[in-house]
Amino acid sequence: MTSRLLLVRHGQTEWNAEGRLQGQQGSKLNALGRIQAEEVAEELALKHPGVEAVYTSDLSRTVETAQTIARRLEVPLVLDPRLRELRLGDWEGRLNCEIEAEYKHFLQHPFRNTPLGGEPLFQLARRTKAVLNDIVAQHPGGLVVVVSHEVPIAVATCIARGRAVHRWWEYAPGNCEIVALRWPGDLTVILTPQVARRRRLRHMRRGLVMYPYRKARRTLRVIWVVARYNSRRSRRITRWALNRLKRVWTH
Repeated sequence: MTSRLLLVRHGQTEWNAEGRLQGQQGSKLNALGRIQAEEVAEELALKHPGVEAVYTSDLSRTVETAQTIARRLEVPLVLDPRLRELRLGDWEGRLNCEIEAEYKHFLQHPFRNTPLGGEPLFQLARRTKAVLNDIVAQHPGGLVVVVSHEVPIAVATCIARGRAVHRWWEYAPGNCEIVALRWPGDLTVILTPQVARRRRLRHMRRGLVMYPYRKARRTLRVIWVVARYNSRRSRRITRWALNRLKRVWTH
């Protein structure tokens, strides 16, 4: 049975303000972070009645945020270490500017650029999926608040919406931002770049062209219109459209 999950990122910490990578290091909320936690607790109480429980990572910044929310909603609080942030190994505690080049490569190809001593992104995706499945099993059809971190929330959003998890940064939440999801989502598998590409190619071979972006649909419309005419100009336009579609498809 599908349940509603309200994923909440923790409030701002001193390391967030300084631009340091936290990973699984314990850092506490600063003054602004505590205010953010109070505000998100009030928002949840007013706009999302009927919350059954609050689940949280066991790191200090999420525990403090979750305690504020659970106290305001008057619901039980459950700690689960599987909701922890991605372990960043040697990057933890370092400023973003110190590893700018390496972090850029990580965002572009997270499965191939795991930091030394860090946790592979696919491993985080598996534990995030497992813990959310367990939460839904405990609260079938219910409404639950889950307090976690940037990468687990973004990855959960990708899984629930059928997006490839290597593009998690497109769904990265801000501090104390609420992300509402229905879990399980439309997809039951964790889409890696390879799996996503295989699915697209399979749809192409079957003639079921299903790509969500508007520019791809426009390209297909052009192909459909000009393919009916047998002229040099139409063939040239068709080749251009097919090349453009190929670039979009492999993006």
